[in-house]
Amino acid sequence: MEDFLSGKIDAIACAYALAPLAIWTRAQDDSDLAVFERIRDECIELPVGTERAHWAHEALQREDKKIEEVRRRWTESARAAATRLSAKYEWAPQRRAELRRLGVTGPEV
Repeated sequence: MEDFLSGKIDAIACAYALAPLAIWTRAQDDSDLAVFERIRDECIELPVGTERAHWAHEALQREDKKIEEVRRRWTESARAAATRLSAKYEWAPQRRAELRRLGVTGPEV
């Protein structure tokens, strides 16, 4: 999320990076996480991430217009949602580090 807020990644990359967060935090009903879920839903058939390597150049040029439209349409909402999520879950990295120091491991840590 910090990478998105600082401009290192776009809203689409952030949406894919945040996908596991709702499960890990048991926050599937969080409206701010839902913003990123909607972004992922809009990108389901688009060549984003590593999938791009499997697409023809001409197809990528065509689909990049659609990807850019998703970015344009969602960036402002995603930035607001990411800011709220950062505030809501600012405790998470510290808690995860604490649990690791205590020897607690697993997918949720």
